[in-house]
Amino acid sequence: MDLQEFSEKFKTLASKEKIKFIYEQIHNLKGREKISFLLSAIKDEKTFSLVRATALKLLSQTSFEESTIYQEYTKDPSQAVAKAAKKALK
Repeated sequence: MDLQEFSEKFKTLASKEKIKFIYEQIHNLKGREKISFLLSAIKDEKTFSLVRATALKLLSQTSFEESTIYQEYTKDPSQAVAKAAKKALK
């Protein structure tokens, strides 16, 4: 599954299904594609906060080391997103 297919499938799912899909399918994306997808999910303001928090958590487990993205979300109105961002900075 390439990034485009992954993203298209992701968009059709309900919020809870998106979280499950990410955990079960993210391994199908290669390094840079995985990071690109997670960043797009995090930055999409329309994405449910728990999905964004999940994406932040998984992004912190990749080789992505730009702490500015995590810092940007430490004061997010969603407690789940802010907590995931703070944990990623540790």
